[in-house]
Amino acid sequence: TIDQVLADYASFIDWFSKEKQLVAGTKWFAFGGSYPGALASWFRAAYPEITAGSLSSSGVVNSIFDFTMFDIHIARAIGPECAAANRAITAAFEKAVLARGAQEEYAKGLFGCQQSTLDGDFFYMLADGLAMMVQYGAKSRLCSNITAVTEVSSTPEQIMENAAHIVKQYWGRKFGTMCFYDTTCLSDPSRYEVGDTARSWRWQMCYELAYFQSAPLAGQMEDGTRMLQPLRSFMVNMTYMVEQCYAIFGSDFNPVRGVVDFSTRRINARFGGAQPIAKKVFYSNFGDDPWLEASVMPPRDVDPEQPYEVAMCDDCGHCMDFSTPRQKDPPELKRVRARFQKYLDLWLAQ
Repeated sequence: TIDQVLADYASFIDWFSKEKQLVAGTKWFAFGGSYPGALASWFRAAYPEITAGSLSSSGVVNSIFDFTMFDIHIARAIGPECAAANRAITAAFEKAVLARGAQEEYAKGLFGCQQSTLDGDFFYMLADGLAMMVQYGAKSRLCSNITAVTEVSSTPEQIMENAAHIVKQYWGRKFGTMCFYDTTCLSDPSRYEVGDTARSWRWQMCYELAYFQSAPLAGQMEDGTRMLQPLRSFMVNMTYMVEQCYAIFGSDFNPVRGVVDFSTRRINARFGGAQPIAKKVFYSNFGDDPWLEASVMPPRDVDPEQPYEVAMCDDCGHCMDFSTPRQKDPPELKRVRARFQKYLDLWLAQ
């Protein structure tokens, strides 16, 4: 649980300080990206006296139950032409899978999956395979590839084969058959491998944090504005996401349906959600990253002791400031790092 991991951090700092006989007054600074980015903020709220400050890179501080904005952010980041190509990929696979028989076997087999692979699992994997390229800074590579194979110039089979090729080329040939997207595998503890976070992260999502990346409903409205058409399949929906939790962890996992929704509200009430309550935390985000939607909102400084900075640039993805600095880095990224350095120096000097 979140409480346990925060207590682990505090316990480790105490143990390490004694084990290494650190000088009294030695200062600690917390760095975290993504979920650990949220923990870096929450640690400052739960144990403010232990560290001098935190960097929350792409920190998902706002726990969201029905996270449709993940898909919408990707669609906005890649632009209309690339989004249309992405939708064409989804549509081609949907048509083949729902035809069942040989067509379904062929479509799922492009990723090494068996025909018996659950539809929800398959389309969650397909959606992630494409979306995570954008998330991790490969938007240009993805879009230059899939926009060259369109519904006008290519058959559905060519569209599917090209999508499978680029996903496997980028993530590895076993991406489609990983346990992470396989409900049957995740529900079998005997198939757990030491160091593999697939089952433990799924439990964290199901039990406390959710971030269920469901497909937006066609024509869905948000604050009076029609949202973009979904990129991912309609089969990646909230029913699938929640039922998967019970399929993996059993009916006794939590007898109250909808409890995950209440858990996200509890976490946000405690730590502030999109407006965190911690102090001396620097929040960094990146324009192409869909997890920006689960970070600080609105995207600006929370207060003088919680500065926020976003690098709005093409191919600027998840936790990009943790990569090794290079001369050719985008100026927007350099600006984020430079501003963080000022706060790092300030907080360590206090």
